[in-house]
Amino acid sequence: MSGIADSIKGKIKEVAGKVGGDKRTESEGQTDQVKAKAKQAADEVSERAKGVADSLEEETQNKPGGTAGGGSPAAGSKPGSTGGGSA
Repeated sequence: MSGIADSIKGKIKEVAGKVGGDKRTESEGQTDQVKAKAKQAADEVSERAKGVADSLEEETQNKPGGTAGGGSPAAGSKPGSTGGGSA
């Protein structure tokens, strides 16, 4: 169920509890609404993270000679060096 649907369900429960004088149902409805808000926030964060990942992937692919897997030597390394010890 989506966060919006959970929120609506919670509001209905809360109102039903108020009208019927049932504090437990009223509280459950309020809890359902809080859970729905948390679910919506988590979904939003997830969507933003996907957008950032997509942007980074596009940026990497659009660089001249850039590939997602790298392929260029590490910064500071010299061609032909083995990365050995001290001299």
